Amino acid sequence: MKEIQLILSIAIGQGLILAFFLLTSKYYKTEANSWLSFALILLSTIVIIDLLGGIYPSNSILLEFFLNDIELGFLVYVPLFYFFKLSTSSSKNESYFKFYLLIPFLLDTVTNIGIVSYFPPEKIAVHSGVQLFYEIESILSIFFNVLLCYKSFRLIKTFRNDSDKKRWIYRIWQSTLVLISVWIILTLGSFLMNSTLAIFVETFYALISVWMFWLIYEGIVNLKLIDNRKDISLKMNARTIQETRVFIEDEKIIDSKKNSNNTYNATNRKLNSELSNSHFNVINEIMVSEALYRNSDLSIDDVAQRIDMSSGYVSRHIKEATHKNFTLWVNEYRVAEVKVMFRDKEFDNYTTLSIGLEAGFKSKSAFYATFKKITGETPSYFRKKKS
Repeated sequence: MKEIQLILSIAIGQGLILAFFLLTSKYYKTEANSWLSFALILLSTIVIIDLLGGIYPSNSILLEFFLNDIELGFLVYVPLFYFFKLSTSSSKNESYFKFYLLIPFLLDTVTNIGIVSYFPPEKIAVHSGVQLFYEIESILSIFFNVLLCYKSFRLIKTFRNDSDKKRWIYRIWQSTLVLISVWIILTLGSFLMNSTLAIFVETFYALISVWMFWLIYEGIVNLKLIDNRKDISLKMNARTIQETRVFIEDEKIIDSKKNSNNTYNATNRKLNSELSNSHFNVINEIMVSEALYRNSDLSIDDVAQRIDMSSGYVSRHIKEATHKNFTLWVNEYRVAEVKVMFRDKEFDNYTTLSIGLEAGFKSKSAFYATFKKITGETPSYFRKKKS
């Protein structure tokens, strides 16, 4: 049994490390994520103290006070509530902490200090009034967390700005609801059976450790990806068509010079040949001016329909002008735009994957494979080299 408790302590400890990672990470550090980190740190600390207390009993009165007397459950959902509040609000005024949320915890702490000061330790365990207080304390802490969970749900429900972000925030909220539900069942079970239900509590702690890893590796990464892509899209759309054309064509010319085995004059002749194809010019203009390549589901039929031409003709004109098939031609635009963003310091704080996806690649694997095929380098290496 002690071995299981030790393993769980290590697993929860890793969650603690991940929480500190969120607080210090260049890409993931936000005010909302800071509150989430505080929640993970608090929850990890509570669980680790409880588990290690079962392995290595302590005679410390202070440790016993924090472990068995004071109800830290009053604090657990407060930072989670602020995570949801900041994630669903665009107003800076919403970031101010409401200290009244600490009132239940402070009142409980003062009451417990009074109890341990007035009653000797041997009396506390048998005094019916004190035991009744502890039962009410547990019920009130659950009620307080349920209330904050409900208020968080209301915040998410009224969030209208971004459907993808709302979906991921809702999934995170659902996961916290599951944890609270299990907590309620265990608490009620311990009251009814007059037992601590140790094996079920340890299972609950295992569930918490899994939740922490899921939250970091899936929930937060995806939320950050959504926010990054939204910001990147706004910045790229703010550029004029002419600016986009110059940036993209410059990158494509650089690639042509780098990858061609012919002289630069031969490259120029090739580019001039492309420009002489009037049908290709129309296709190329639509591709650049409307940034069609940013659509990850773009097909040759979409382009053909846009310019009222058959897909066969579109494919033929692209092939004649560039000597490339449609997919490679579109991917070159995507790679060129990625390289433009890599060179621009304005995009330094965005993840490599979010830049690739916003440029039009459908997945991480497609992005990395195509980028390396066209440039000969991985996106991460290219970006690091250019920084």
